[in-house]
Amino acid sequence: MRLLTRIALIWIVLGLLVGLFLKTRKNVSMRLLVFLSLAPWFLHQLYIYVTLEFALPPNLQLVFLGLSILFAVIAGVVSWTFAKNRALVFAAVPLVHGFAYSILLLILANITRTGGLGLNTVSWTVFASSVLFISSMLLSYLFKLGTPKVPGFSLRRTKK
Repeated sequence: MRLLTRIALIWIVLGLLVGLFLKTRKNVSMRLLVFLSLAPWFLHQLYIYVTLEFALPPNLQLVFLGLSILFAVIAGVVSWTFAKNRALVFAAVPLVHGFAYSILLLILANITRTGGLGLNTVSWTVFASSVLFISSMLLSYLFKLGTPKVPGFSLRRTKK
């Protein structure tokens, strides 16, 4: 458990640093940030479908995919509305979406009795780490601070 806490802290700190770096850039669109907030879900969905190899009945796959896409659409709409206002709640959307998606995974794993349904240690750690990274990146990007000035390098001599 201490190892997972250390991994989580490392990803949170890296996310904060990346968010501060993105804050220094002028051309970062909010569309990109909304897409990044849904990236952990999308990658975990791909992982689940690769590992399942169609072992589930088609009706359960459709229900799981439909509910998962419904959660993602709701998270995307909520993200977009908060991203337009640059509200700090935007940083919490990936956490809430990741939690709802995890509950959906637990329910599906209990119904189908497939213990390795995206809930093995490695995939769970990667998914949770990416959600923490994205949330902390968005949090530090949305701080209401002035944009830090990054020193530029010039070969011109200044006149005195």
